[in-house]
Parts: sequence; structure tokens; C-alpha cells
Amino acid sequence: MRLGDVATLEIGGENYDSNARDSGKPTVYIAVQPTPDGNPLEIVAATAKVIEDLNRVAPPGLKVADVFNIVHFVKASISEVQHALVEAIAIVVVVILLFLGSFRSVLIPVVTVPLSLVGTAAMMLALGFSINLLTLLAMVLAIGLVVDDAIVVVENIHRHIEEGLKPGDAALIGAREIIGPVIAMTITLAAVYAPIGLMGGLTGSLFREFAFTLAGSVVVSGVIALTLSPMMSAQLLGEATSHGRFARFVEHQFSKLSRGYSRLLAATLKMRAAVLLVAFSVLAAIVVLFLGSQRELAPSEDQGYVFTVLRNMPAWTTPRAPPTRSSSCFARFPNTTRVGSSTGPTGRTMPSAASP
Repeated sequence: MRLGDVATLEIGGENYDSNARDSGKPTVYIAVQPTPDGNPLEIVAATAKVIEDLNRVAPPGLKVADVFNIVHFVKASISEVQHALVEAIAIVVVVILLFLGSFRSVLIPVVTVPLSLVGTAAMMLALGFSINLLTLLAMVLAIGLVVDDAIVVVENIHRHIEEGLKPGDAALIGAREIIGPVIAMTITLAAVYAPIGLMGGLTGSLFREFAFTLAGSVVVSGVIALTLSPMMSAQLLGEATSHGRFARFVEHQFSKLSRGYSRLLAATLKMRAAVLLVAFSVLAAIVVLFLGSQRELAPSEDQGYVFTVLRNMPAWTTPRAPPTRSSSCFARFPNTTRVGSSTGPTGRTMPSAASP
């Protein structure tokens, strides 16, 4: 006697209280949740290797696939920050060239940027920090800060060369004169950002690496400005540096700008009452704007996916298959790559749609 002689046998599920479909195909969803200190990039890479191994031994008709992960958005964000890093370096080089008017003078503060970033990366390695969105953002902001000290040093040395000193003597005297202000600037900037990393709670956890990376880059740039910049100035700067055609053109344009500013300043000083009224109005508006601004932990971001929860009426029974009407609505969205839905034991249906 066999069981099939007295009953109808079929391969079925352990229970039918839950069901799921992905793009219309029966599916079993398995979620992989990271630990608090887990790295999403490493987790997804390791999961992809496991999926490859499972597909090699899976029976015919069964396919294991990664249908959703957040790494796409993380990689896109990191790529955007990397592009911003390159753009910031290019903009800083152009601005320094326009203001200094000499390619040799530009080379000295420009060298500070990669050296400061390398020193910052070494500091991050020593502190156990990783390359992530916040540390990359700190590097982007640091690019504009790290050149300040070097520009101040170069300008002071260049002034002594124009006064008749030899480049070597000008570098020694100029660096000695400016060492106090450079140290003060460096400590001030580091003191502004470092306390953010010492804060407790969620804010401290989020911005600790950002704050210490930014403060460290400023300190490294100050050291470079007082050591490497004077040495390069002694070797690269000379009397001919400020006599080039481009340097004369830049000097002429800034002279025109200075004369225009002098006329505007003189006219402004004649209307002191109006200037003070505008200043106090703006100062008073700070309170109104601060109290009226919306508050949130982080701004919302379109990451290309939609989750919706549908709840059945209390008298309804849980369907054996997720309803198709909600899924078909999502499928009509432009650029939709896949639509998934799952029905839980509480009678809730969770359709979702994703696009690249």
C-alpha cells in the first residue's frame, strides 16, 4: 500500500500564508541585513560570490539572483564625490592662476593639494577610517582650505623678491615673518572642525570621520606650507616671475577692479545709515529664517525604487498569490526594470518597483 493509492500527492509549500513574485515569477525572498559596523560594498561582493556558487548547484528551473541592494546608490554617490574632487582641484588651479598671474607661482600651492591629500590618507589609515562618502566629502572641502596657507607664504616671499632680495633670502625671511599667522590659521580651522568629531550620539557617529579628516588635512597643509612651500619658492620664483605677459594682464585687470571697488566703497560710506539698516535687517532675519526652516536628519534622495504596503480588509482571507493589479500599476512606470510583491501572514501586500 502506497500513500498515493489513498490520497492525492503534490509538491507544495509548507504554508500558503505568504507568497512572493518577482516580475510575475514565483519567488522566495532572502534578505541579508548588515551589522552596524558592516561594509555594504564588501557584503554585496561576498553575496555575489555565494550566489554564483548556489547557481552552479541549483536544480533546473531554479535561479538565484540579486534583485535589490543599496550598493548601486552607494557607488553612484561615491562616483559623484570623486568627480567633484577632480572638479574642485581643476577650479582651484584656475582660480590660483588668475590671482597669482604666474604659472611658477601656481605650481607651489597646487603641489600642496596632492601632498595634503596623501598625508590625510595616511592619517585616516592610522585612525582606522575608510574611504566613504563623508571622508571623500571632507577631502573635497579640504582642497579649498589646504592651499590657503601656501598662497599666503608664496605671496609674502614674492613681495620680498620684488623688493630686491634674492629668492633664497626672501624665502627665509618671508617664511619667518608668516609662521605665526600660518600656525594661527591652521589651529583655528582645526579647532572649528575637530569638536564635531567629539560630539556624542548620532551626530558624532555620523560626522566623526568627516570632522577628523577635514581637521587633519588642514594640519598637514600647514606643515607643508611652512616647509615645502618656502623651499619651492626659493627655487622657482624670481624677478622675471611677475614680468610675463600674462602676469601683466592679470595685474592690469586687478588694478581696474581695485579702482572700481574704491569708487563703490566711497559711495557706500556716504550712505552709512542705509548700510547699517540693511545690516541689522539681515541680522534680525537670521532668527526668523532659522525658526522657519524645516528640520530633518538628512534630505530625501531619489534612489530609484518605490515601496508600498497594501492592507486587506479584516474579513478577507490572505490570497495564495499576490494581487496583480498593484504590480501592473508599477510595471507601467517609465524605466522600470523589475516589479516584486509579497503577501504576508497579516494580509498585507508589499509591491515594489525599481529602476536603474
